[in-house]
Amino acid sequence: MSTFHPPPADRPLGALLTALRLRRGWSQERVAERLCAASGLHTVTRHEVSRWEREERVPGGFWRRWLAAVLEADPAELTRSAAAARHALPGEPGPAVPGTTGAGARPAPGAPAETARLRRAAHAWLAAPSGADLPAARAAPLLARQLLHLAGTLPADPACAGPASLPGLRRMDDLVGGADLAAPLARRLAVTHAEPARAVPAGLTAVAEGAQLLGWVAADAGRWRTAVAAHRVALQAAHAAGARPLAGYVLASASHLLTEAGDPATGLLLARTAWSGAAGCGSATGRALLLHRTALACAVSGRRREADTALGAARRAADRADPHHDPAWLYWLTPEELDGMAGRCLAALGRPMRAVAPLRRAARSASGPRTAALHRAWLARAFADGGDVERACAAGSAALHDAIRAGSVRAATQVRRLQTRLRAHADHPAARWHREEFAAARRYLADARLAAPVA
Repeated sequence: MSTFHPPPADRPLGALLTALRLRRGWSQERVAERLCAASGLHTVTRHEVSRWEREERVPGGFWRRWLAAVLEADPAELTRSAAAARHALPGEPGPAVPGTTGAGARPAPGAPAETARLRRAAHAWLAAPSGADLPAARAAPLLARQLLHLAGTLPADPACAGPASLPGLRRMDDLVGGADLAAPLARRLAVTHAEPARAVPAGLTAVAEGAQLLGWVAADAGRWRTAVAAHRVALQAAHAAGARPLAGYVLASASHLLTEAGDPATGLLLARTAWSGAAGCGSATGRALLLHRTALACAVSGRRREADTALGAARRAADRADPHHDPAWLYWLTPEELDGMAGRCLAALGRPMRAVAPLRRAARSASGPRTAALHRAWLARAFADGGDVERACAAGSAALHDAIRAGSVRAATQVRRLQTRLRAHADHPAARWHREEFAAARRYLADARLAAPVA
């Protein structure tokens, strides 16, 4: 028999949530722990629960569904109370946690304004993907100056080696973390774009490729505002050049970073925009990438059917891939890397045993320590969700070591998230051992909080 007893109707949201919590004898911290354990997203703390109960924020649909499940509440009652509370908070942006759309989304850390500019640039590109309204003669020098400004926000190192080529720096990104690559990349961009950019597709394409790599490296160094702004510059340059496949690639890159950072709603918007504007003109490998980015954003957002559809289409596109038809900037998208993408999506969909094999293949063939750390952290998550604590901790230990070697904020973030997931198995001997190992080694992980503010 159900233990649910509905509270009185029309109760304010804060009072309703408080009554439901106290009826179970739980603290706000206990509610947060149960929400994280049930949803698989470890982004709610007791502070968020407190804000909901004080009606300083209103939980979006994603978290309302989990609140109803965890507190054995009437979902319709929660929805009505939330709607009333939202009317009392005009402009309320929603809790800073991942959700499905709108109020449940979280902009990239420290970069809500830049994220909004990127969305506007994506909409402008989709409206006319073959060429921007701004003439190339004006766009080229403007975007090159913006790129140089963004490169200048990254930490400089006068002792770093002379600037390598952009393709060489791309391959260096496979081996070293963003904090280490930032200085040589900034120097390379300063040399390449010291003269006004040529108002021809080749000049604009060079700006786009450099800005995309800058954004990717900045994200790996924890410099989120620079990362998002650089992707916007890259998109605008590709747009002005009429380079639709490159523009789609830029959007796919930004989509993945934003989804990973906890904003799958924007990640999904960008991935779908990329598919709509570039699917008909790129290589099969490029189409597979766009579909995988869509699938992961759908999976993290809880859109299971759409994730399955995109994942199946990505497999079919990958089956038709021919590396000889791929642009140089897709060199890294190997069959093993596509395996890893599929495994992450399956893990996010709650199918851990199906995720294990592709994630293992991807981890074994990883090109560098950051990629290995990311794949192994997802592999550990899959093992943990499947109840195999010993293998989860073994994979987590390998991910921890790889993340330290990589010096990557992104890899370190995934390893830290894994610790929260393993709390459900805190009494297991393997989990205790891994917790002690992590406590001893955590100070060696890259930390975004140590990055200097970006203007």
